[in-house]
Amino acid sequence: ILDDGHAVRQFHLADKSLGALEEMKAAFERAGKTEGKDFVLYHITDASAEEDFYAVPMDIFSPNAAGQILTLDHVQWLYANGCRVITGAANNQRDPQQKDAVDAFFVKKNMTYAPDYVINLGGILNVLYERDDVKASLGGGYLKDRPRHVIRSIQSLVEDIFKKSIEMKIPTQRIADKMVEEHIAKHAMMLHYRSDDLTKRTYLQI
Repeated sequence: ILDDGHAVRQFHLADKSLGALEEMKAAFERAGKTEGKDFVLYHITDASAEEDFYAVPMDIFSPNAAGQILTLDHVQWLYANGCRVITGAANNQRDPQQKDAVDAFFVKKNMTYAPDYVINLGGILNVLYERDDVKASLGGGYLKDRPRHVIRSIQSLVEDIFKKSIEMKIPTQRIADKMVEEHIAKHAMMLHYRSDDLTKRTYLQI
C-alpha cells in the first residue's frame, strides 16, 4: 500500500510457510518496523485463505515464488480493491488457460503488468558477472558496481514496454515477447543461422 507521495506505507505479506513468515517478521523488526502498522502477515493455510488475500486492499501486487496464480477472477478482485500494478519475481504468473483473458483485462482497465522475465533480468545479469570466466576477463574479481550499472538500464527497457503497451493498446507481455523475437531474429541473421538451426537448437552443439 502506497501513501500520497507514492512511498510504501504498508506491506501485506502472505505465505503458506509459517517459518517463512517468521523470518519476514524478524527482518522487518530488525529494520525497526512494527507489525500491524508497517507490515501485516497472512498465513495461507487453505484455498479459502488464499482467495481472501486477493480481496485485501493494495496498490501493488507482487507474486513471488507462486506461478500461474493470476486468473481472471483474481485480477478482477485485485482491481476492485485498488490494485493497479502487478510486478513480481515469480515465473509464469498468469494462469496458462486464461492468459489472453487476463491480458485483455489489463489493457481494458489500464493495469500495469510487468512481464516476469523482463524485471527478473537483473538477477540473471548479476549471475553472469559472477561467472569465473567473466570475472577473469574483467580483472579477476567480482565488482558489484559493474552489474549494477548494467542492471539500471533495465528501467528504460521496462518503461519502453509500458509506453508501447499504452500507445498501442497491446498487453505488455506481448510487447516483451515481440521484442525478444526481434532480437533473436537479428542475432540469428548476424550469425547466419538457418531456421532449422533455431528449431533444432543445433547452435547449442559443441
